[in-house]
Amino acid sequence: LAATSAVAGPLDPPTDVGYQILTEDVYDPMDVQVAPDGRVIVAQRDGKIKIWSQDGKLKEAIHLPVNAARGCVDCAETINDDGGIYSMVLDPHFARNGYVYVWYDRAHTGRPDTNVEDWRLSRLTLKPNSTLAKSSEKVLFTAKAWYLDPEGSQAHYGVVLEKGSPLTPQVS
Repeated sequence: LAATSAVAGPLDPPTDVGYQILTEDVYDPMDVQVAPDGRVIVAQRDGKIKIWSQDGKLKEAIHLPVNAARGCVDCAETINDDGGIYSMVLDPHFARNGYVYVWYDRAHTGRPDTNVEDWRLSRLTLKPNSTLAKSSEKVLFTAKAWYLDPEGSQAHYGVVLEKGSPLTPQVS
């Protein structure tokens, strides 16, 4: 039997896809999630998580104390150029439990003698009024990472949270 080869070519872009600017009042967004009820949850590098509601309003739900980029006026600490919130994911049962998982570096945990600081995977609970109470934070996992690069090589950290089972978000 003779085999025929298949050649992949460019596809025409879909014509039924559009976009809409929801807000421009965000700073260095690192992750965006859409809740089942239509709220858009934006995690900013500076530790703020903001909620855009269907009524067009943007609300700050929480401001986590992060160690993020130098020059960040709202960050609790500004030593680590590669710090802040890195990733966020909603629990598969978010509509029922409101769980939001966030990977970020905690401000004021760096130790100059060891040159490491704490990164954490935390679970927060989003309330119906679009707030995330700091008291709802449950730390699920912590890790130490280098935060001051003496050679100035600007090493980068990367984590992506992916949906897994309700009790085990995947860190990859």
